[in-house]
Amino acid sequence: ARLLCMDLRRRGFTQEQILRGTGLNWQALHSDNRQLNFEQMRRLVGQAERLSGCPWLGLEVGGLTQVAAHGQLGYAAVASPDVRTMLGVLERFSRLRMNGLQIEGEEIEQRYENRAREIFDLGSLREFVYGNLAAVSVRLLETAYGSLPLDQLEFDFPFAEPAWAAQYHEMLGPNVQFGLEVYRFSCPCEWLDEPCLTADPELARLALRDCE
Repeated sequence: ARLLCMDLRRRGFTQEQILRGTGLNWQALHSDNRQLNFEQMRRLVGQAERLSGCPWLGLEVGGLTQVAAHGQLGYAAVASPDVRTMLGVLERFSRLRMNGLQIEGEEIEQRYENRAREIFDLGSLREFVYGNLAAVSVRLLETAYGSLPLDQLEFDFPFAEPAWAAQYHEMLGPNVQFGLEVYRFSCPCEWLDEPCLTADPELARLALRDCE
């Protein structure tokens, strides 16, 4: 929610415009660490999409978000020794950031698949949440792995193909499908044992302790 507000401020909107009709308080939103409930987030995202005129806002915000903005989870991920460990950290602790999803991963033949199961029906938030998750995944991989060959990534989204599908292809690469039953992200298994460029054992230990 804070990252969404930050993006809207960057676009020139005021606090009053951003929170109008949401029932949220700016000071409380930026000082209280409790997660918003579904209805609060639904209202905030709806207002953000109306103001920005950008229905792919989740994708855009995720792509612009720095690792530090994800707190200890972000640090624990990029400080991992290799890509396999990094993906495991994201799966294990993802609900610290998105408590509506349960993320699981496994190796299937020559690819590693990362799938998300909805804890409850995301409804009108589905595209925002999954677009954000996909863009954040790419951003974290780029930070830890370096320049990514996007044509080796695959994304499945559990919502109908939108009129702005080109935005997804631009940010995530050519292998993007819509209308699937579950969200799925996959990369080649050969990436898993690649060392993270940002590996830091002491930072990883401290960040994982905080995530626990």
